[in-house]
Parts: sequence; C-alpha cells; structure tokens
Amino acid sequence: MRRLLITLALAGACHASPRPPPAPARPLPRAAYAHYLAGKMAMYQQDWAAATVSLAAARAAAPDEPMIVVELARAQVKAKDLVAASVTL
Repeated sequence: MRRLLITLALAGACHASPRPPPAPARPLPRAAYAHYLAGKMAMYQQDWAAATVSLAAARAAAPDEPMIVVELARAQVKAKDLVAASVTL
C-alpha cells in the first residue's frame, strides 16, 4: 500500500500543470546602465570610492532597480562605509 501511494505521489508530481515562463526583466535606462557599468568596472579594479560614486549615480537614475541598490551597498561595505550601506539597504 505504501509503495502504491509513493508511486501515485511521484506520478502526480511529474504531471503537474506547467508554470508559465517568467516575465523578462525590463531594461535599465541608458544613463543608469552606463553608471552601473562604470561602477562594476571600478569594483573589479577594487576602487571602492569610484564604484560608490558611479553606483550612487546609477541609483539616482533608476531608484527602483534592486540590482543597483545591492551593488551600491556592496561597494559601500567594501569602502568601509557600513552606515551608508545599511541606509542603502
């Protein structure tokens, strides 16, 4: 009986209704994307102050973009500005 229930549960899980594909993300505004890329490049070069400035400009251009907010907070932490990072998040 137990084996039958497990088999039925697995069969039901395999034939569940498919989920719709996720909606594509909307592109960033041009100015925000330019500042975001400049900030990411500064982070790769470990220039945390420049990264913070560029990512803050990107956030000003696209304030509701979570990707930019997270990267700005990361740059602020690397720049040892923990208060600003906690305010950003």
